Amino acid sequence: MGKATLHALGTGDGWAGDSRGHSAFIYRLGGRTLLVDCGAICSCLEAATGVAPEDYFGPIIRYQRFVADHEDLLHPATPISQVGLVYPRRAERLSEEDYLDALKRIAEWLEDAHVLYDLLFDDQLTERAGEFSTLILPDIRRLADAEIAAVQRHVDAGGALVVAGATGTMDAEGGKREQDPLFTGSVGSVFRWQSTDWQPETTVIRTLPGEPEMPVYPHLPDSPEGQAFIARLEDLCDGFWLRTDAPWSVRARAWRAEGTAAVPVHWINYRQDEDVAIEDVLLSADVPGLDDLVIRRPDTFVSAELPVARELRPLRVGTVGKGGQGERIYSVKGHAVTLSAFGGGVGAKTGMYLVDGEPRRLHPEECRRVMTFPEGFKLHPKRNVCYKQFGNSVAVKVVRLIFEQAERALREKARLAA
Repeated sequence: MGKATLHALGTGDGWAGDSRGHSAFIYRLGGRTLLVDCGAICSCLEAATGVAPEDYFGPIIRYQRFVADHEDLLHPATPISQVGLVYPRRAERLSEEDYLDALKRIAEWLEDAHVLYDLLFDDQLTERAGEFSTLILPDIRRLADAEIAAVQRHVDAGGALVVAGATGTMDAEGGKREQDPLFTGSVGSVFRWQSTDWQPETTVIRTLPGEPEMPVYPHLPDSPEGQAFIARLEDLCDGFWLRTDAPWSVRARAWRAEGTAAVPVHWINYRQDEDVAIEDVLLSADVPGLDDLVIRRPDTFVSAELPVARELRPLRVGTVGKGGQGERIYSVKGHAVTLSAFGGGVGAKTGMYLVDGEPRRLHPEECRRVMTFPEGFKLHPKRNVCYKQFGNSVAVKVVRLIFEQAERALREKARLAA
């Protein structure tokens, strides 16, 4: 087969520059070329890297051929969506408080239950309400009269409707209105979800004054409220179109391609079997410089009930300030959040983790371990440069696993062809 080679054409993200191209890797084995992460390339590819343009474009051409060979399954095609989940675009434009809370909770339940759904904007109801057998309006407070009429026509035509929160209590411009009778209760194919608090399973937070509470967002297997919602929705829908025993971590999408009876279904499993957590990469407490990374602010909130068991996801346990991006505190029992080259907030670039009772950012050496760079990898002396490097990088272990699978597939293909 010959030796395998890996050539990095670029390791940057969307912020590539003159000295670093967009992320792209060429892998060669036995006369075959595999392109991974097809970032844009510069016109001086051959001179700068010694890689001929055909080596780069060859895999792209093969991909395009694959798409062409299966075009009847991919295009033209429309999503198969049993449920339409309405998104409050008006509230988003006006930056209204908590306008996404209900949508995020319900969308998570739908994802975990493998319900085939699609999003539509509130101002698309007049055109798209009839596309779905069931509509969910999660706290869509602003609705025009024409949109309420479209929802009514949907119900009159035999469609099902789930209403939550203060849906329809204002017109499109924000004027107060009496709630439409359609939304006042559960009658026939109309179901009103009675939850008024979209911050589930709150726990007491250890803080300076008041001991407030913080929401914990369990996945569907651990959420009785979510299970009750999905069960009621399934009854309302007279059964879900997609039935599977896949765990909650699997996401599913289906679409209907014109000109063929086949139904393509796309599955992604976001859960891995390996046992790994942030606590595995932490430096010992006596390493110099760690104290500089500790965040000590009076507006810090930490849950009184901290995770004991390790989980294969980030475990949020507190906040600093308003809890926005870069202001969230995570447990060392969970996965790392994404490292960012240009993140903001007090936990910028690395996120914050509760270590020995205090929230702190990660040390560059800990970032190296998160991204699985080898021991002895030379770090830049400036901390922010290290953060930028690791924030722009691809996890070494991920790249290695991709190429191991690619090599295995290429070897098997060569064996079968021999």
